[in-house]
Amino acid sequence: MDRPNEDINKLIGLHKSLMALRYGEYNTGAPREIQLRKLLRFCANQLSVNRVSVWELSESGDRIVCESLYLLPQKTYQQGAVLMASDYPAYFKAMNDDRIINADDACIDLRTCEFSENYLKPLGIASMLDAPIFCGGRLSGVLCIEHVGDIRQWDLAEISYVAAVADCISTINEHDLWERARLKSEFLEQFDSLTGLFNRFVFQQRTEHDIREAPLQPHLMALVGLDNFTGVNDVFGTKQADQVLRNLGARFRNMPAGKDGLIARLGGDLFGFWLPNVSSPNQVESLLAEIQQALQEPVQTDEGNLIRVMGTLGVFSFPYEGEGIPDPVCGAEIAMLNAKKEAVGSIGYFSTRWYQQLHEKQQQIAELMHAFEADQLTAYYQPILNKRAGASIGLEALVRWQHPEKGLMFPDQFLPLVT
Repeated sequence: MDRPNEDINKLIGLHKSLMALRYGEYNTGAPREIQLRKLLRFCANQLSVNRVSVWELSESGDRIVCESLYLLPQKTYQQGAVLMASDYPAYFKAMNDDRIINADDACIDLRTCEFSENYLKPLGIASMLDAPIFCGGRLSGVLCIEHVGDIRQWDLAEISYVAAVADCISTINEHDLWERARLKSEFLEQFDSLTGLFNRFVFQQRTEHDIREAPLQPHLMALVGLDNFTGVNDVFGTKQADQVLRNLGARFRNMPAGKDGLIARLGGDLFGFWLPNVSSPNQVESLLAEIQQALQEPVQTDEGNLIRVMGTLGVFSFPYEGEGIPDPVCGAEIAMLNAKKEAVGSIGYFSTRWYQQLHEKQQQIAELMHAFEADQLTAYYQPILNKRAGASIGLEALVRWQHPEKGLMFPDQFLPLVT
């Protein structure tokens, strides 16, 4: 049989074995590291080479790091070695320009001879065959085949096979990149990216679900809004302000009483706490006490600053007795805002009166907006008198609202609605 037919048959055999592995043994959704190790072991056995490794290229292109090295004689794996472009410029240039590096005699090949004294000769490596690995449309690494012993002439079948194995690794990388992007997207859909707590959407969905499933069971909603947190941004900057929020989020997450419920960052400097199926008043008291305790200790930033923040709490208990049942988040926020008006750092409990006042105010604002459209606002004029001269020196315009039900309304009755 002549040499071309041998090469063709060898090429077909190698690629058949690779296809069997690609669509069989390693294509099982296993973690990337496991898939890589199987490929390296398989490749070493198929080519009868001592060393097969995968190296990751840094984004800056200044180094490659060994992700996994399979040693066929010992049947073991190693990792962690680092090669710098500044130490091996010819190899890095070839890796980017030539892509396939088939160095039959690696010690004299211009692309690999830089490794001779420190790497090739001490390990007895005579020949190297390297192929590029890609991810995200860029060169991301290299598959390295190293033959120990006599010089080996790499034939076309072996070069094609190694290129195909490198393509398989590129496919694994692309899938891993896609999977990480998918998981990140799912994470962002449920969690706050800064603190790692649940976000407002999940928090709202959970509270609605719990109320729907157990409408008569006692539940508790507590919100804490940091007081004058814009001042922290102004004085220390957003980076350190974010550190404060991240640190507080970690404290809230680790509170013993909070583990029975759900904790979320609802946006900005607002955190929410939901206790479903409250079993006793002590459970509520413990939660509120732990929230206040978490706020008392100052936060030390990476820059060495100690930042102390205060927080005002709003509490809403469910079931709610009264008409026009508010959303628990809304009810706790009303309680918190009213508590801030009375004393920052305090705890406000939801009051039906507050909700009714808010509802009435919203109605009045709607009526006032309608008054503009219905020409119910009228200007009244009164003279401005100079007492010494005893004469009028001007006019003052005063607005009045001719309300269809309440009659003539003076400015102090409706102007506060728009200020």
